[in-house]
Amino acid sequence: MKISVIIPVYNEAATCIELINKVKSVPIDKEIIVVNDGSSDGTSELLSQVEGITLLSHTINQGKGAAVQTAAGHIKGDIVILQDGDLEYNPEDYHALVEPIQNEKWILFLAVAGWVSIMHGHCTIWAISLSPFFQYY
Repeated sequence: MKISVIIPVYNEAATCIELINKVKSVPIDKEIIVVNDGSSDGTSELLSQVEGITLLSHTINQGKGAAVQTAAGHIKGDIVILQDGDLEYNPEDYHALVEPIQNEKWILFLAVAGWVSIMHGHCTIWAISLSPFFQYY
């Protein structure tokens, strides 16, 4: 099962290369799609030197939602992970996130403003997320 990691970035010159290297180091079949959302701090120049990513760019900042929509047409994976460009979430958690999906334990994870919705069949569970990725038990 392949994952597509979408990384929207806006003025993340200080962290984007470190983040991409961390994502690349995760031993999982993946593609990395980076959307530069109109950065003006040198992010564009840094990203243009990175190999092994699909780099898409906006000429002006359009917001995270627009960046995700731009990436959507390039997704080749079976599972999509949105990764913030500022190291807020740890890419090492990808396995913990993907494993329940691979084993068909859960159907969908949806994180909104710190809340996680887990949908399994006709049952939906809402819980406050204490970590960047929901941990199941």
